[in-house]
Amino acid sequence: MLNKRPADLPASAKALRPMLAKLHPVQQSITPKRLANIKSDLAAALKKARREDRVAKTAPPPLAEDWRDLLDHLPHRWQAYMLSRFARYCSENSIEPSAVSDTVLADFEQHLDQRDLAKNPKIAVTETRRVWNSSVACADERFQRLTPPPRRDHVCRSLTDYPASFQKDLAAYCDTLVHSDILSDLGPSKPLRPTSVRNIVASVRQFANALVQQGKAVDDVTSLAFLVEPEHCKLGLRYFLNRNGGKPPTWLAGMAGHLLAIARHHVRLSDGKIAKLCELQKRVRCEASGFTDKNRARLAQFEDEENLRRLFDLPQRLLSEARRRPDSSRSASLVLCAAAIEILLVCPIRVANLSSLSVEANFRWSGPPKRRLLALWLPSSTVKNGVAIEADLPRESVQLIQAYLTNWRHLVSDHAGEWLFPADHGSRTPDSLSKTIFEVIHRQTGLEVNAHIFRHLAGMLFLKVLPGHIESVRQLLGHRKTDTTLRFYASMNGKWAVQRYDEVVLAKIRGRQ
Repeated sequence: MLNKRPADLPASAKALRPMLAKLHPVQQSITPKRLANIKSDLAAALKKARREDRVAKTAPPPLAEDWRDLLDHLPHRWQAYMLSRFARYCSENSIEPSAVSDTVLADFEQHLDQRDLAKNPKIAVTETRRVWNSSVACADERFQRLTPPPRRDHVCRSLTDYPASFQKDLAAYCDTLVHSDILSDLGPSKPLRPTSVRNIVASVRQFANALVQQGKAVDDVTSLAFLVEPEHCKLGLRYFLNRNGGKPPTWLAGMAGHLLAIARHHVRLSDGKIAKLCELQKRVRCEASGFTDKNRARLAQFEDEENLRRLFDLPQRLLSEARRRPDSSRSASLVLCAAAIEILLVCPIRVANLSSLSVEANFRWSGPPKRRLLALWLPSSTVKNGVAIEADLPRESVQLIQAYLTNWRHLVSDHAGEWLFPADHGSRTPDSLSKTIFEVIHRQTGLEVNAHIFRHLAGMLFLKVLPGHIESVRQLLGHRKTDTTLRFYASMNGKWAVQRYDEVVLAKIRGRQ
């Protein structure tokens, strides 16, 4: 499965674990149980090969009495299951429940790191800590609570921490961005969407927080003008560079661009200072051409025709699986994913538009009940580049969406309303829907496909069949400029053109046709 001889593989669980994590039973044409058994056999072989375990043991030692008593008195059986491996480790090392500490948990993580093939030790330890704190330490003061690890995400302070003048200035700038006063000369040529304004506010908050982290007092941040002073811009940008090991993250140029826009249009700095800010933005810009390495790897999965078939057949497979238990909420979730994947396959719209589809506003039905036709309609005001989308869906897609609306959508949410993909309140968020789609596709096929990859896949498949049709791909994906399409698909277009040349020209000359 790993395309290596056994002699070329490291006899180490720590080294093998990331390799094995990439294996999926569907991709290997075996059952999940078979793959689990192979991993279990390998783990047993590694255990037998370790020097400290070469002395044969008739059976693992039983749990210590205090640990067995503790697990038996937990309120839920799943809690005992989650703590069972930690309890066995402590029993084997003569560690009583009352002696459990952060040091013991760290030693347990190191133990798993050297022996566990199946699960990420950090995840296992996180689950152990959570269950211990919520069930054991919470119920009995004799047991010590385990310290959670520091948060890895970077949380910036609330806007309310800053002076009222700064909050007022930011609100005024946002009003100009959305054209609160349509007769005002300030602001962009057309109003920004709420998502864009939210991103700008987030950038301002993060940058203001960076200045405070760099030693500036919160009370000094009295206006947006304070942020966009060239020396302050340099100081704040350096914070993000240092946090990223001296290299500019891909999003840093965007943040610098937001600050430049504030300086130019809101604060109205002098031309000399604007020039300095332009230079700073240029220095932190990452020149991106085409796909990221991650997206290239995900598209490469579809060089295999079998993987293409798995993805395109998946909506109907999910529908068939759901029909075995039509009244369950799990089946409803499967058909929801089937409908979302089907729409992305036949009309690769952005996930923000997908998640907010309205049955009333975005669907246009026609024809008699038994031969219903369905067109997808997205007005220009809802699309990122301002170009309306209209697409007639194939018959198979219409039938799937009809089945979802009739039999399963009401099981997804009690308050479905007009939304095609409802949540408890309103429609699903783009992040939530994209995560669900990714998880279902990976579980069912072993492929790593997020919602946005469908757009790249559509462009790839189009150029594979019709090399050179960049303009058609531009219209399909709704790019405003041809340069955008070329930047991503030029190399791919060349690849398929060479293949087409081989099939049409060389094959004829060499007598293969």
